[in-house]
Amino acid sequence: MLTIAATAIALSFTIPAVPQGAQLVLAPLLARYGIPIEGVALLIAVDTIPDLVGTMTNVTGDMVVAAVVSRAGVAERQGEPASSVDA
Repeated sequence: MLTIAATAIALSFTIPAVPQGAQLVLAPLLARYGIPIEGVALLIAVDTIPDLVGTMTNVTGDMVVAAVVSRAGVAERQGEPASSVDA
């Protein structure tokens, strides 16, 4: 079990940044450890809704960070301290 967890963590760094991208990496991992590949089809069906929510959260967080950094950059160019910018 520890080997599966370590392999999954190592493979998580190679997952593409697309919705349901984890299944691209998960299927060979499950097959390697003898878990039936038919289970991946069930996993894809069950994981669709939580994956959509996770993708939405990730994109929203990226947009918030971009907006904050943009406002801080505008404030610095205008000579104001970044902390005085209203959110």
